[in-house]
Amino acid sequence: MGFKVNFSDEEAASQARDYTPMPTGKYYVRVTDIEDKICGPEAKNAGKPYWAVEFTIQDGQYEDRKAWTNAMIFEGALYTLSQLLKSTGFEHALETGDIPDGEELVSKECIISLVKVRDKYREKEQGSAEALYKNEVKGIAPYEGVSPTSASTTSVAAGSGSLLP
Repeated sequence: MGFKVNFSDEEAASQARDYTPMPTGKYYVRVTDIEDKICGPEAKNAGKPYWAVEFTIQDGQYEDRKAWTNAMIFEGALYTLSQLLKSTGFEHALETGDIPDGEELVSKECIISLVKVRDKYREKEQGSAEALYKNEVKGIAPYEGVSPTSASTTSVAAGSGSLLP
């Protein structure tokens, strides 16, 4: 038995997405989703809250590609949350301790430092003899109006080469 559907032009133009890891570098992004989550029962910090943060690259060769990170929301593990809040204009939360709702950060611009690393978990899970790679977000900095893909190497982090505070 078959189905009859009407494809939109956009749906008909759909292509396979490229999920190969992107090169290590700095990328201009928007926060496109934040989901409230709780560490699972087998996790090191079972029952503790965190945000699953999704970024979407805004320009260059990798425009519209996604990157993800987790921001822990409990004492002793607030490093990523601190960077995210400072980078999106919520630095006052570091003094007050009052964390905004994650939805308030959605659509905010920032720069992420993305690193291409071996995915040893997936290699083991799949029994892969070849090296498999993934991307990890290693730093979040404010967007200051200049994209790293269109800027000289000194314009994003004042030449420091690091996004970490």
